[in-house]
Amino acid sequence: MKLRMAAAGVAGLTLLAAGTATAGPAMAGPVRAAAPAATVAAESGYIDTEPGGKVYDSQGGTPSVTEVSGGQYVVEFPNLSDLTDNGGNFEVTPVQTAHNCTITTFDTGTGGTAIVYVDCYLLGTLTDTYFDLTATRAGTIKHGLLDYAWVSDKNKSYKLSGKDLFNSAHQASTVKHLGKGRYEVTFDGKAKITNTGTVKVSPYGFGDGNCQAASWHGGSTVTTVHVDCFGYGGHPQNRAFLLVYARNNNILGRSGLTAASAKASKPKTKSYLPSPQYDSRSGARVRVVRLATGQYRVHFNGSGGLTGNVIGGDVQVTTTGSTYARCTPYSYTQGTKPSALITCYDALGGAVNAPFSVQWLFS
Repeated sequence: MKLRMAAAGVAGLTLLAAGTATAGPAMAGPVRAAAPAATVAAESGYIDTEPGGKVYDSQGGTPSVTEVSGGQYVVEFPNLSDLTDNGGNFEVTPVQTAHNCTITTFDTGTGGTAIVYVDCYLLGTLTDTYFDLTATRAGTIKHGLLDYAWVSDKNKSYKLSGKDLFNSAHQASTVKHLGKGRYEVTFDGKAKITNTGTVKVSPYGFGDGNCQAASWHGGSTVTTVHVDCFGYGGHPQNRAFLLVYARNNNILGRSGLTAASAKASKPKTKSYLPSPQYDSRSGARVRVVRLATGQYRVHFNGSGGLTGNVIGGDVQVTTTGSTYARCTPYSYTQGTKPSALITCYDALGGAVNAPFSVQWLFS
């Protein structure tokens, strides 16, 4: 794969001094993580497309990415065809730049391979970038909640159905089209009356644009997620999207992974413990530190274990709230003190303070 990276200094954003945003050591190729000891997902995987980035496949394969044209990619998960044959969830986040990446389709290839097609844009033009991609098909959920949906019809309200829908409570799920680019997705069943849990949203289809989690909350019998979608330039736009919600769980719905998630809702606060947050390791805590306008260091304190700074795992980020912004991981490291540098941009690529949700996975 050949990637032509855009310049790191996007308009209005000056990255901090050397050592603040290191991306880990260079490696010859992808590193495959070992399978976890126990699972609650039928099949799952992730890929970090950076050089030396970690990949994971629950069936023991090695995920790969191929660039087919400028800004257009094909990701393959060997032996995970159940995801595309029988339904699942896919989420994508660009890395290091102010790009938008969208999942354009997914299908089954030869030999039982799940294939996901990804397009990435910078200011309206297909442009190369690295990205993180997750894939999962739910099995038996033993801990917490996991709900996901593919909202494929962008122009109407309807009852969600089909193989790419999963509701932990096995109840009805619906989407309401509230207005241009505005949606309400509900998962009926067991819920908790607070804004607990974590949400990841990814745009689906062709063309530059993005979708973000405007808000989410639980009631006594329903979990509700509001999604706002935008086209190039940050204007509201009707758009299809993929959505996953997890509570007391990771977004793959898989045990045996080191995972943490948080809702970073205080974009102007210098340092704080975000709430809600989830940590798979007892005693671990997520802390968010604002470094400069639009720059945040997310510390996954207590979630480390490896010796040294090792690039890898998977970081997914979604802007929250109804004001357009694009938040992406610029770099992240695993090790005894894992962390991720998150950068947020406005529609023109300038630095902007913005709230976001973040999910971190490592196996």
